[in-house]
Amino acid sequence: MLYKCDLHIHSRFSFHCSKYINLQSLVEQAKLQGINCLGTGDILHPEWYNQVKSKYKKFPEIKFIPSVELADKFNAHHLVILRNFQERDKLYNLLEPYSINLDSNGRPRIRLNGKELGKILYLNKFYFGPAHVFSPY
Repeated sequence: MLYKCDLHIHSRFSFHCSKYINLQSLVEQAKLQGINCLGTGDILHPEWYNQVKSKYKKFPEIKFIPSVELADKFNAHHLVILRNFQERDKLYNLLEPYSINLDSNGRPRIRLNGKELGKILYLNKFYFGPAHVFSPY
């Protein structure tokens, strides 16, 4: 199976994103662009997680990859990709002690620098990398 993916998306729960974003609209736009694999984006946000988990099976033509963008204490952005939805709670619990706004922003800020965050993610076997190639941070 050949996948055309967009792994870095956001929900309406990320600051500065459209309040009209929902799973249905993401799927519709993906289909228009020939994308058949979507990152869930913002999967640590409790309300978005519940929406995605309850509705993603309604779209069998799209493969969903659980993902989230994190902002470190210097505002550098990191993309974390999970293997499955079961890893979401593990990541949530791992980051909660370091989070400033885990439940209020789809792109939560973590009180760690990139090296510290990377070490925690690496030791816990999460896939991660820079969220943006070009960033002033």
